[in-house]
Amino acid sequence: MKVLILYASIEGQALKVTRFLQKAVRRAGHTTKAVDVNVKRAEAPLDWADCLIIVASVHRRRHPVEFEKFLTVNRDALHRKKTLLLSLSLCAAFPQGQEEAQSYVAELSERTGFTPTADQLVAGALQFKKYKDYEAQVVRFVALNLNEYDEVHEDKEFTDWPAVEAGVLAFLER
Repeated sequence: MKVLILYASIEGQALKVTRFLQKAVRRAGHTTKAVDVNVKRAEAPLDWADCLIIVASVHRRRHPVEFEKFLTVNRDALHRKKTLLLSLSLCAAFPQGQEEAQSYVAELSERTGFTPTADQLVAGALQFKKYKDYEAQVVRFVALNLNEYDEVHEDKEFTDWPAVEAGVLAFLER
């Protein structure tokens, strides 16, 4: 099977997930290509693929704007394919954040008119070394406020790699 991975990375975690998925998909015996759709007028070989895995991170309740534009412009072609959206967010790292993380997917569909065949919520990462002071404060006092995570001054990856791989491989087997 030919699997096209479309991704939009802001701080690098979605790119890291994409690279991980490329290896997992190849190990499972499939062919894969990856395209960064977080650039203006990105083009992707949609006709080449049998199915699509779409990976994007959420910041300030939204997936990247160029990513959303890509989905909007290509929604008819995307709807003709089997698609899995991996939505990366900090909310997905915590049980009490699952509902909010799922709302990001719903809002994405409302804004773009694209609804994936399936979606998977993926816990993102804290990357304090990349944050400006204001961003760090927002993460500390808003995103982590209700969660039992105290190490708010260090980088921390929450991504559950075995769960990501299992979800994608199950999607490909369907």
